[in-house]
Amino acid sequence: MTRVPHGALRISANEHGCRLVRCDYIAALDDIDAQTAPWGAPRVASYAWAEHQLKGAPFPIANSGCLATWLAYMMGCSPILIAGVDLYRTGYFHNPAPIPKPTSEVSRLQEWARLRDAIPEAKVFTMSGPLDTVFPRWVDT
Repeated sequence: MTRVPHGALRISANEHGCRLVRCDYIAALDDIDAQTAPWGAPRVASYAWAEHQLKGAPFPIANSGCLATWLAYMMGCSPILIAGVDLYRTGYFHNPAPIPKPTSEVSRLQEWARLRDAIPEAKVFTMSGPLDTVFPRWVDT
């Protein structure tokens, strides 16, 4: 997170990013209603409880990281820097218990590639990790 440029808009995938830094928005696929998400950031989701509804994705988005990237794209962010995505290779930093892997890593990478292909004009970069096979790595300037 120290490499993210100063003044960048921060969008958390579900509540995970909020556990590290103050985030400007939460892109939620998990059901993080007001009782379980005291983060102080507006939630963007398809749920009725979300402060903002996000529609029009080019395909049904099934992971919150892709949703956060789509939100950044729809908001006109450029570049879009993806941090903290490891495709369930390890436990969450805030809960090291094993994570049930809902799909294979190959299918998760395919979803990211599908998003990349749907927004070819977007300048999307990864900070590190397995998404380097889908997006170029961000080089600090």
